[in-house]
Amino acid sequence: MKAWNEFIAKDEQEQLEILENAVSNANSEEKGWCVVGGKPTPSKNTPDARKHHPAYSGKACFERLDKKSKQILLSRKVNWALVDHLERELRSLFCSPGSPGDEEIVYVGHYPAASDRALAHTVAQYLWLTSQSVTIPGTLDRLTEFRNSRSFFIPPRICLIPYVESVLNKRIDFVPFSARGDDLLEDFGRLSMSSGQDSPKLDLTMSSDTASDEETHLD
Repeated sequence: MKAWNEFIAKDEQEQLEILENAVSNANSEEKGWCVVGGKPTPSKNTPDARKHHPAYSGKACFERLDKKSKQILLSRKVNWALVDHLERELRSLFCSPGSPGDEEIVYVGHYPAASDRALAHTVAQYLWLTSQSVTIPGTLDRLTEFRNSRSFFIPPRICLIPYVESVLNKRIDFVPFSARGDDLLEDFGRLSMSSGQDSPKLDLTMSSDTASDEETHLD
Protein backbone atom coordinates (compact mmCIF):
# COMPACT_ATOMS: atom_id res chain seq x y z
CA MET A 1 0.00 0.00 0.00
CA LYS A 2 2.87 2.36 0.83
CA ALA A 3 4.46 1.73 -2.58
CA TRP A 4 1.15 2.48 -4.31
CA ASN A 5 0.72 5.74 -2.39
CA GLU A 6 4.25 6.76 -3.37
CA PHE A 7 3.46 5.93 -7.01
CA ILE A 8 0.24 7.95 -7.27
CA ALA A 9 1.91 10.90 -5.53
CA LYS A 10 4.35 11.27 -8.44
CA ASP A 11 3.60 13.40 -11.50
CA GLU A 12 2.43 11.87 -14.77
CA GLN A 13 5.89 11.81 -16.38
CA GLU A 14 7.49 9.98 -13.43
CA GLN A 15 4.63 7.46 -13.36
CA LEU A 16 5.09 6.79 -17.07
CA GLU A 17 8.84 6.20 -16.64
CA ILE A 18 8.24 3.76 -13.78
CA LEU A 19 5.67 1.79 -15.79
CA GLU A 20 7.91 1.65 -18.87
CA ASN A 21 10.85 0.36 -16.82
CA ALA A 22 8.63 -2.23 -15.13
CA VAL A 23 7.30 -3.54 -18.44
CA SER A 24 10.82 -3.67 -19.90
CA ASN A 25 12.11 -5.70 -16.94
CA ALA A 26 9.15 -8.05 -17.10
CA ASN A 27 9.72 -8.72 -20.80
CA SER A 28 13.45 -9.32 -20.34
CA GLU A 29 12.76 -11.93 -17.65
CA GLU A 30 9.91 -13.49 -19.67
CA LYS A 31 7.42 -13.08 -16.84
CA GLY A 32 3.77 -12.17 -17.20
CA TRP A 33 3.80 -9.73 -14.30
CA CYS A 34 5.90 -6.97 -12.78
CA VAL A 35 6.29 -5.14 -9.49
CA VAL A 36 5.86 -1.39 -9.33
CA GLY A 37 7.55 0.40 -6.44
CA GLY A 38 9.17 -1.15 -3.40
CA LYS A 39 12.73 -2.42 -3.14
CA PRO A 40 14.33 -4.54 -5.89
CA THR A 41 14.86 -8.18 -4.97
CA PRO A 42 17.43 -10.59 -6.46
CA SER A 43 16.23 -13.01 -9.11
CA LYS A 44 15.51 -16.53 -7.89
CA ASN A 45 17.65 -17.83 -10.76
CA THR A 46 20.92 -16.31 -9.51
CA PRO A 47 23.45 -18.58 -7.74
CA ASP A 48 23.18 -16.48 -4.56
CA ALA A 49 19.43 -17.09 -4.50
CA ARG A 50 19.66 -20.77 -5.46
CA LYS A 51 22.03 -21.67 -2.62
CA HIS A 52 19.21 -21.05 -0.15
CA HIS A 53 16.91 -23.47 -1.98
CA PRO A 54 15.79 -26.51 0.08
CA ALA A 55 17.41 -28.77 -2.54
CA TYR A 56 20.82 -27.88 -1.05
CA SER A 57 19.96 -28.75 2.54
CA GLY A 58 21.88 -31.64 4.07
CA LYS A 59 18.74 -33.75 4.25
CA ALA A 60 17.83 -33.23 0.59
CA CYS A 61 21.37 -33.99 -0.59
CA PHE A 62 21.51 -37.13 1.56
CA GLU A 63 18.12 -38.33 0.31
CA ARG A 64 19.38 -38.05 -3.29
CA LEU A 65 21.97 -40.75 -2.58
CA ASP A 66 21.16 -44.18 -3.95
CA LYS A 67 20.42 -47.04 -1.59
CA LYS A 68 23.91 -48.53 -1.87
CA SER A 69 25.59 -45.24 -0.98
CA LYS A 70 23.39 -44.74 2.08
CA GLN A 71 24.22 -48.25 3.26
CA ILE A 72 27.93 -47.50 2.87
CA LEU A 73 27.70 -44.36 5.01
CA LEU A 74 25.61 -46.02 7.72
CA SER A 75 27.79 -49.13 7.97
CA ARG A 76 30.19 -49.75 10.83
CA LYS A 77 33.43 -49.52 8.85
CA VAL A 78 33.73 -46.23 6.98
CA ASN A 79 36.94 -44.43 6.04
CA TRP A 80 35.76 -41.11 7.47
CA ALA A 81 39.18 -39.52 7.00
CA LEU A 82 38.80 -40.06 3.25
CA VAL A 83 35.27 -38.62 3.28
CA ASP A 84 36.48 -35.55 5.16
CA HIS A 85 39.54 -35.00 2.96
CA LEU A 86 37.84 -35.62 -0.38
CA GLU A 87 34.84 -33.43 0.36
CA ARG A 88 37.11 -30.55 1.40
CA GLU A 89 39.19 -30.95 -1.77
CA LEU A 90 36.16 -31.07 -4.08
CA ARG A 91 34.46 -28.11 -2.42
CA SER A 92 37.67 -26.09 -2.68
CA LEU A 93 38.23 -26.92 -6.36
CA PHE A 94 34.72 -26.49 -7.70
CA CYS A 95 33.96 -23.42 -5.57
CA SER A 96 37.08 -21.63 -6.83
CA PRO A 97 36.60 -18.61 -9.15
CA GLY A 98 36.12 -19.65 -12.75
CA SER A 99 35.49 -23.30 -11.92
CA PRO A 100 31.65 -23.53 -11.92
CA GLY A 101 30.39 -24.36 -15.39
CA ASP A 102 33.85 -25.27 -16.70
CA GLU A 103 33.42 -28.85 -17.87
CA GLU A 104 37.19 -29.16 -18.45
CA ILE A 105 37.91 -28.94 -14.73
CA VAL A 106 38.50 -32.44 -13.38
CA TYR A 107 39.69 -33.77 -10.04
CA VAL A 108 41.46 -37.13 -10.23
CA GLY A 109 42.02 -39.34 -7.21
CA HIS A 110 43.84 -42.65 -6.79
CA TYR A 111 42.05 -44.99 -4.38
CA PRO A 112 43.48 -48.53 -4.61
CA ALA A 113 40.78 -50.10 -2.42
CA ALA A 114 37.41 -50.76 -4.07
CA SER A 115 35.67 -49.75 -0.84
CA ASP A 116 37.37 -46.35 -0.96
CA ARG A 117 36.36 -45.85 -4.58
CA ALA A 118 32.75 -46.63 -3.71
CA LEU A 119 32.99 -44.13 -0.86
CA ALA A 120 34.44 -41.53 -3.22
CA HIS A 121 31.46 -41.97 -5.56
CA THR A 122 29.17 -41.45 -2.56
CA VAL A 123 30.86 -38.14 -1.72
CA ALA A 124 30.46 -37.06 -5.35
CA GLN A 125 26.75 -37.88 -5.26
CA TYR A 126 26.29 -35.84 -2.10
CA LEU A 127 27.97 -32.83 -3.73
CA TRP A 128 25.92 -33.29 -6.92
CA LEU A 129 29.04 -34.03 -8.98
CA THR A 130 29.62 -36.78 -11.53
CA SER A 131 32.29 -39.40 -10.92
CA GLN A 132 33.80 -42.25 -12.88
CA SER A 133 36.46 -44.85 -12.09
CA VAL A 134 38.71 -45.83 -14.97
CA THR A 135 41.67 -48.13 -15.50
CA ILE A 136 44.96 -46.77 -16.83
CA PRO A 137 45.71 -48.65 -20.08
CA GLY A 138 48.36 -51.32 -19.64
CA THR A 139 48.10 -51.31 -15.85
CA LEU A 140 45.74 -52.44 -13.11
CA ASP A 141 45.69 -49.00 -11.48
CA ARG A 142 42.27 -47.44 -11.05
CA LEU A 143 41.76 -43.68 -11.03
CA THR A 144 38.57 -41.84 -10.16
CA GLU A 145 37.55 -38.67 -11.99
CA PHE A 146 35.21 -36.02 -10.58
CA ARG A 147 33.52 -33.38 -12.74
CA ASN A 148 30.81 -30.76 -12.47
CA SER A 149 28.38 -31.24 -15.36
CA ARG A 150 26.22 -28.25 -14.42
CA SER A 151 26.74 -24.59 -15.28
CA PHE A 152 27.10 -23.74 -11.59
CA PHE A 153 28.23 -25.42 -8.38
CA ILE A 154 26.38 -24.97 -5.10
CA PRO A 155 27.61 -27.30 -2.35
CA PRO A 156 25.28 -28.63 0.36
CA ARG A 157 24.86 -26.23 3.27
CA ILE A 158 26.30 -28.81 5.66
CA CYS A 159 29.24 -31.16 5.16
CA LEU A 160 28.55 -34.88 4.87
CA ILE A 161 30.07 -36.06 8.15
CA PRO A 162 28.17 -33.58 10.38
CA TYR A 163 24.96 -34.57 8.63
CA VAL A 164 25.58 -38.30 9.11
CA GLU A 165 26.30 -37.55 12.78
CA SER A 166 22.84 -35.99 13.04
CA VAL A 167 21.29 -39.08 11.43
CA LEU A 168 23.14 -41.49 13.72
CA ASN A 169 22.70 -39.16 16.69
CA LYS A 170 26.30 -39.70 17.74
CA ARG A 171 29.72 -38.20 17.18
CA ILE A 172 31.97 -39.72 14.51
CA ASP A 173 35.57 -39.91 15.70
CA PHE A 174 38.42 -40.19 13.20
CA VAL A 175 41.95 -38.90 12.64
CA PRO A 176 41.96 -36.48 9.67
CA PHE A 177 44.56 -36.84 6.94
CA SER A 178 46.02 -33.47 7.90
CA ALA A 179 47.13 -34.98 11.21
CA ARG A 180 48.75 -38.06 9.66
CA GLY A 181 51.51 -36.47 7.56
CA ASP A 182 52.10 -36.10 3.83
CA ASP A 183 52.94 -39.76 3.18
CA LEU A 184 49.30 -40.81 3.38
CA LEU A 185 48.25 -38.18 0.88
CA GLU A 186 50.96 -39.36 -1.50
CA ASP A 187 49.53 -42.88 -1.28
CA PHE A 188 46.26 -41.62 -2.70
CA GLY A 189 48.15 -39.76 -5.43
CA ARG A 190 45.35 -37.29 -5.87
CA LEU A 191 45.62 -34.83 -8.73
CA SER A 192 43.36 -31.93 -9.64
CA MET A 193 43.71 -30.31 -13.02
CA SER A 194 42.11 -28.47 -15.88
CA SER A 195 42.41 -30.29 -19.19
CA GLY A 196 42.71 -27.02 -21.06
CA GLN A 197 45.34 -26.07 -23.59
CA ASP A 198 48.09 -25.50 -21.04
CA SER A 199 47.28 -28.52 -18.86
CA PRO A 200 48.21 -32.18 -19.21
CA LYS A 201 45.61 -34.66 -20.39
CA LEU A 202 45.02 -38.20 -19.22
CA ASP A 203 44.30 -40.89 -21.78
CA LEU A 204 42.02 -43.09 -19.70
CA THR A 205 39.64 -45.81 -20.87
CA MET A 206 37.15 -47.88 -18.93
CA SER A 207 38.21 -51.50 -18.60
CA SER A 208 35.33 -53.89 -19.26
CA ASP A 209 36.72 -56.62 -17.03
CA THR A 210 36.65 -54.31 -13.99
CA ALA A 211 33.37 -52.55 -14.68
CA SER A 212 31.72 -54.51 -11.87
CA ASP A 213 34.21 -53.11 -9.36
CA GLU A 214 31.73 -50.34 -8.53
CA GLU A 215 29.04 -48.49 -10.36
CA THR A 216 29.84 -45.33 -12.27
CA HIS A 217 27.72 -42.52 -10.83
CA LEU A 218 26.52 -39.98 -13.36
CA ASP A 219 23.82 -38.09 -11.47
